[in-house]
Amino acid sequence: MNLSPGTAGNVLVPRAEKTGAGGVVRAETVSYRLFAVLAVQSAGTQTKGGGTPMLKQRKEELIDVLEAELKSASSMIVADYRGLSVKQLAELRNEMRPHNATFYVAKNTLARIAVQRAGVEGLTEFLSGPTAIAFCKDDAAPVAKALAAAAKSTQILQIKGGLIDGVVLDAEGIKTLATLPSRDQLHAQLVVALNGPIQGIASTLAAIPRGLVVALDQIEKQKAAA
Repeated sequence: MNLSPGTAGNVLVPRAEKTGAGGVVRAETVSYRLFAVLAVQSAGTQTKGGGTPMLKQRKEELIDVLEAELKSASSMIVADYRGLSVKQLAELRNEMRPHNATFYVAKNTLARIAVQRAGVEGLTEFLSGPTAIAFCKDDAAPVAKALAAAAKSTQILQIKGGLIDGVVLDAEGIKTLATLPSRDQLHAQLVVALNGPIQGIASTLAAIPRGLVVALDQIEKQKAAA
């Protein structure tokens, strides 16, 4: 079976890696067998509802995985992955792991159910077309940087938007977030400034990108409109 993104569609494939000459995709959280069953959607005996008992069970398992990720993440960034190879998706996942983030390709119908069960508001509007979701457990800025860099280098990946610490940001908002220093970088800059003369504090504050002002302004406007 050819497991390129074109044949796999937008079925959830957590942390997939391409291995061996046969190009077998191995999933760390959900088994390859589960991915294959959902990809072909043809195994087993059909029920009156149009599905198979095994397929329905697998879908429930995938919804549970997504729901758990939604509940444990402080921020989520949604992207259109259409056209990326399995290798490119694996590389992107690998880039996110050091930032305590996971990256899942998800079927929209399952993702919407998981979002509803998790009680997350503001994410459903981005769940259309081919969907991949980055779940950030810590600072979302490095994850946004990785996605923005992938969008620029591949000219394929497209950022849709996301939910950052409970605030909905569109694609431009996420791109602005990607230009900001990470939380650790800001802490380091402030520590250096506080240990130096007062001019150091002024220099550090002046060095923070103007994009921060833009991002904060956008967040404030969205809160006011809510």
